[in-house]
Amino acid sequence: MNTIYKLEIFAAIVGIFAVAMFLLPTPLTFTGYVSGLNMTIYSQDLDLYVDGSQSYTLTSEGNLNLRSFMLDGEVIGDGRVEIFLDNGKGQQFLIYENVEKNPGFNGPHLLTGVPITGKSITGIDGVEEKKGLWLVIQKKSPIKYEFSPLKEGEYIVPGEFYASCAETCNMPQNLFNSNAYQLIFRLESGTAVKLNAIKYILQ
Repeated sequence: MNTIYKLEIFAAIVGIFAVAMFLLPTPLTFTGYVSGLNMTIYSQDLDLYVDGSQSYTLTSEGNLNLRSFMLDGEVIGDGRVEIFLDNGKGQQFLIYENVEKNPGFNGPHLLTGVPITGKSITGIDGVEEKKGLWLVIQKKSPIKYEFSPLKEGEYIVPGEFYASCAETCNMPQNLFNSNAYQLIFRLESGTAVKLNAIKYILQ
């Protein structure tokens, strides 16, 4: 019964995206994966307030072979925000940014995130979420960063974000198999981020 239930949900989601592709005036691009069923999501609650561009180190006792990395939080203020995960090998992957396209924009539409990831996110059966402390977070250093102007059709969205993983929804194992990562925050002056939780899936 659970298998049938999951297949029905998956079919419904595929149907929704198919209809959306016909209704939207421009092509629809989806990043990330849809099927996170039968996965264990590790969730670490946080109360981290970041009020300037800076980096934090994330460390664990052993190698953390990440498959997916997501953030819950809130943007406070009207400025731009970008959050990246650095894999310690000179590569940075976008987790969240608060810039979106205007509804009337004629370019491609981009949907990011994980539609099905676990009980705490969607109430799907068969997915377990475990809470606890696996990552130690330490502030590393401030960063100087200048944002380029917004492109045509872009605008800033303040407020909450949930299970965001723009480029970290489904990550190659050979790039994320370390015991140390970095969270990179790029914030415009006068804007802050309150980070509420880290959620991740292991390989």
